[in-house]
Amino acid sequence: MSLSFVEINGRNVHIDYQLFNNDALKYLGDVDAKLFLYNKPSIELLEGQTIDMLLFFAIENKTGNYKIVKYNFPTGVTYLNNVIVPVKIYSDFDDSNIEINNNEVLIDGALANFNEDSRILEFGLKNYLEKRCEFKESSLWIFPTIFIKNSKVDKALCFDKLIISESISFDKIIKNITDRPTDFFNSYKYWKTEEGYKKIANDIGRITEQVALESNLGILTRKKLDRILKNKIDSSKLYEHIG
Repeated sequence: MSLSFVEINGRNVHIDYQLFNNDALKYLGDVDAKLFLYNKPSIELLEGQTIDMLLFFAIENKTGNYKIVKYNFPTGVTYLNNVIVPVKIYSDFDDSNIEINNNEVLIDGALANFNEDSRILEFGLKNYLEKRCEFKESSLWIFPTIFIKNSKVDKALCFDKLIISESISFDKIIKNITDRPTDFFNSYKYWKTEEGYKKIANDIGRITEQVALESNLGILTRKKLDRILKNKIDSSKLYEHIG
């Protein structure tokens, strides 16, 4: 069994990469899988929201190669196929007192709500992948995650789509995702096919190329590009419109 781990765009200061890699090997070491960790992709979502880390991983769909994440007796089991995880990092609450009370997050006694952040991560990235990176429409299931850095918690708190901890790790992301009330862990249906699994690197390569293209276009051209995509102009005609 083998795990391919690829880092993209440097390293994030909030991640211990050696620990992240070791955790991934421990969790996925008994299966053939691919893991990509994209640091701070310059993807602008709604309302100026950005992504601090983008995680992709997939387990090859073949006989004997699987990871069970839930036992749903008596109906069966839930398998982890592949996940796309955009992560937003908040580091300005490191010294705050954070608690979860009655399914609500309190930071220094004040109610904190990150639902809108999660929504923007989920639907903003889904729209970006479909409209700009040629991912198949209606085939994406995104797992938005908010990481709140906090050195005062005794142990990591995984609540809803939040991870509250001194550091972020592969294990914490897996726990947060698999604890969610869903039995569907197949972010991109195409990657579950034999052909799709082989082309994961190509798909992620299109994302990095698109991000690089938009970074070089400049803000005015990007706005023009947004209008083109919004009007659903055929992608084959894209470049004649943005020139």
